[in-house]
Amino acid sequence: MNEKKTKLLPLLASYVVGYLWVKCMTSGFLPGRRWDFPVFTLLFFLWGSWALGKKSPASRESWFWMGCTGLISLCIGFGRCRVSEPLAFLALHGFAAYWVVCRAGLLTEGGTGAMLPLDAISAGILAPFGGFFMRCKSLSSNLREQFSGGHQGKWRSWAISATVLVIALPVLILAASLLGEADAAFGEVWDKLTGWLKWELSVDFTNFLFYLVLSLPVGAYLWGLVGSCLERKEAWFSGSQIRSQAEKLQKVPVTAILLVLGGFLALYLLFFGVQAGHLFGAFYGNVPGSLTAAQYAREGFFQLCAVMAINFGLLVFAARCSQIPLRQHGFLKGFSMVLLIQSLLLAVTAAARLWLYITRFGFTPKRLLGAWAVVVLAVGCLLAIADILRPRKVIGKWILFAAGTFSLLCLY
Repeated sequence: MNEKKTKLLPLLASYVVGYLWVKCMTSGFLPGRRWDFPVFTLLFFLWGSWALGKKSPASRESWFWMGCTGLISLCIGFGRCRVSEPLAFLALHGFAAYWVVCRAGLLTEGGTGAMLPLDAISAGILAPFGGFFMRCKSLSSNLREQFSGGHQGKWRSWAISATVLVIALPVLILAASLLGEADAAFGEVWDKLTGWLKWELSVDFTNFLFYLVLSLPVGAYLWGLVGSCLERKEAWFSGSQIRSQAEKLQKVPVTAILLVLGGFLALYLLFFGVQAGHLFGAFYGNVPGSLTAAQYAREGFFQLCAVMAINFGLLVFAARCSQIPLRQHGFLKGFSMVLLIQSLLLAVTAAARLWLYITRFGFTPKRLLGAWAVVVLAVGCLLAIADILRPRKVIGKWILFAAGTFSLLCLY
């Protein structure tokens, strides 16, 4: 079987995959609707691996993203994901699309890292929408080739055979029904064997057409994603070019960056000084001022997490825009280390507020999600400190840690 014939089969299967996705997200295609998600996820991976099988060998990271996606889908099937089901659904689809690009070996820098936003754009927008009409073009070209040359006789034979089978099937069903009426035992066996078929035939044909019409753009999107990755030989973005362009941003004087970092370090020192008496008091149930426990715990937690995110932005600014590399300037390196240590203290403070919230008002799944966010931010600080002390690829590890722990979080 040549390459084009092999490609035609997964292309045709995309119509089935698109239809099952629509059924999965609406009325379901299995008894017990929640089990649709792990079954569909398995079919999606089998179909994607089939289509991309000859593109490149599966990397270890592609197995990681497959595992995360499969775990989340199983959690949905078992009725878990009580922490945050909407986020689990978003992660399920995002991880699956990202797996396709990773499986095809088309990540910007060959693996997950600082270029994750660009790879996410490739997986969610550029690949599927860039190849949105690829299925129609590929199908027409494949059929045109099959009907040209010496293939007419074979396809005519297939068409005649299919027509005969379509005509014979209802006659077969009619004969079996008559036999079932003639013999009760046979009728009972026949009903068990064809229960699933009768269930499908009982569905209103209008609904079937409705799902079919909805599935056409879904299937086009899915084949655009897989087909684009199959046809493409290199990633949509060039990591080396982006980094060479980023070097042009390294024009900010070190003095200016030190002043910016120094201002934030002084601000945080003032904050810790004011909070010195009750910085960790939330662990013991102490609430400062006239705030209620709910206000102190809930509002302070989210604000501290936002400040930590700002600190990561400052660190990226210092590393990418300084005229002198961060690790080669003593004061710049020292200021960055202090900033990260202060961020760790903010993470501990946020954890204390979360603990106060739990002890006062009880445990909820969303508070577990908040604890996960604090852990992810704290691990990010530790990895950044390790990267400053000794250069290593920590961003990719941080992303994989966040994705893996979130998948495990769905078990609750």
